[in-house]
Amino acid sequence: MLKFMIDKTKYGLLPLYESSNSKVSHIFVNGFMSDDKEEIKALDWQKGIKKYTNPSDCKYIFHWDSGLDYTRFKTYLPFSNGVLSELERVTYLLKSIVDDGLVKGVLKGIPNYFLDEWKEAQNNSKLYANLLSQEIYSMKYENQNNKIYLYGHSLGTNLIKETFKNLYKQNIKIEKAFLFGGASSGKSSEWDKISNVSTNGIYNFYSKNDDVIKYLYRHLEEDDNPIGLKQISTRSNNIFNIDTSHIVNGHMEYKKKIDTIFKKYYSI
Repeated sequence: MLKFMIDKTKYGLLPLYESSNSKVSHIFVNGFMSDDKEEIKALDWQKGIKKYTNPSDCKYIFHWDSGLDYTRFKTYLPFSNGVLSELERVTYLLKSIVDDGLVKGVLKGIPNYFLDEWKEAQNNSKLYANLLSQEIYSMKYENQNNKIYLYGHSLGTNLIKETFKNLYKQNIKIEKAFLFGGASSGKSSEWDKISNVSTNGIYNFYSKNDDVIKYLYRHLEEDDNPIGLKQISTRSNNIFNIDTSHIVNGHMEYKKKIDTIFKKYYSI
């Protein structure tokens, strides 16, 4: 089993609905700055997949330290209009800098608190993959026939990728994975190796209209191949890239439009 140094009383799988008779489990993983009560309820995820799943299926949110302690930041001036508003403000600021051709000094335009929180969350997406891997190991140990579906948004997709690396080493498989607006690298050297951890496919939904990935992620990570902006470069026939640019106009639209995306492209 995997070892980790994380307080499981605070983080890990939180049940949204459980049934001892179900052989299907859906696990949702949110992204950067999603560690608040409303996000943890995962109402957007549940609503998005409702038509495509059985009501008796087990559903969980994977709670991880994704950056920003809301109890600490909610009175901080930049967040007076909400976290989403601040994220959009920083993205717009960065977009303006890039459009003006000041790419070399681009990081100077991002608030220090934001850089610090991002670095910590990025590291945590790798650390908490150990915890999610152990949670999946336990689920499979209790019921090897349990079909596990993973859903990730933004930096949550990187946590899932790191989880796959662990599961690959243990020869543990999940049923399918759905990645939306991925804040993760699309290097084929990583994805080719882990693609078969998912028995029936990894589905990468991306949009060329995603300014958060286009301007913020690419410059924070100095990565020109984020999976939320373009196809995962892979030789695997188990990874499916789906361009949702005509449906998704921004990073925060994915979870609101899962129903529309699935209706057009996929049925679980």
